[in-house]
Amino acid sequence: MSSRDAQIYVYAHIHKPYIRYINGKVIMNIGSVGLPFDGLPKASYGLIDIQEVSFTTSIQRVAYDLDKVVALYHEVEYPNAKMMTEVVRNGRIGS
Repeated sequence: MSSRDAQIYVYAHIHKPYIRYINGKVIMNIGSVGLPFDGLPKASYGLIDIQEVSFTTSIQRVAYDLDKVVALYHEVEYPNAKMMTEVVRNGRIGS
């Protein structure tokens, strides 16, 4: 990574949003829109504000209708609906 020209590396799908700085590079995981695993039951996404020669990064969190999501899991008989309900309500797997 240190030999690459990119200044920002963005990825997702591990459900824990964060921004890290390694060897002068920004590493940004945008998290999860509907299944956060970091204990905060809100959707997450990343913003990159690019100016002329600089940029800033941030993780944004947005509340959504948890009751509606839980109801839909049960309505469609989603596999592991009980576990998914816990994840949605608690923002994590397990207690």
